[in-house]
Amino acid sequence: MRKGISLKNYIKMCSLATDLQREWKPEYDNLVKVDGLKQPVKLERGYENNTVKLVNGQVYNKQDVVWLPDLEDLIVWLGQQGYSQFELQKFFHFSLMPNVKYYASQQEVYLGIYMYYNFNKVWNGKEWILRPSKIE
Repeated sequence: MRKGISLKNYIKMCSLATDLQREWKPEYDNLVKVDGLKQPVKLERGYENNTVKLVNGQVYNKQDVVWLPDLEDLIVWLGQQGYSQFELQKFFHFSLMPNVKYYASQQEVYLGIYMYYNFNKVWNGKEWILRPSKIE
């Protein structure tokens, strides 16, 4: 994560993004937050039986860690989905702009875009809420 990103807020946003967490397929080098550890740690690997192994050797159930997608993960996803720069700008102006004060970093904005396009949800500063309709 880049310096200046509010890690505490980003962890909260990711932990409350239950749809995102449910769909996450653990991979080597993913960043996760584990209760009881002060800082996020990277995965050594994910296992088939819904467990993950951290670089420190500890093994956890997938549901006991919070995946913190980095900016590259989010940008790659958007590119794979074929979203154009125009679509992202349109999304930002019509959906995020009213709530832009709730997004403190570029990473949070891209998480917001991911949540919107995948789950039709936006961050209101406290939780992910459903949008009444998607932007056409």
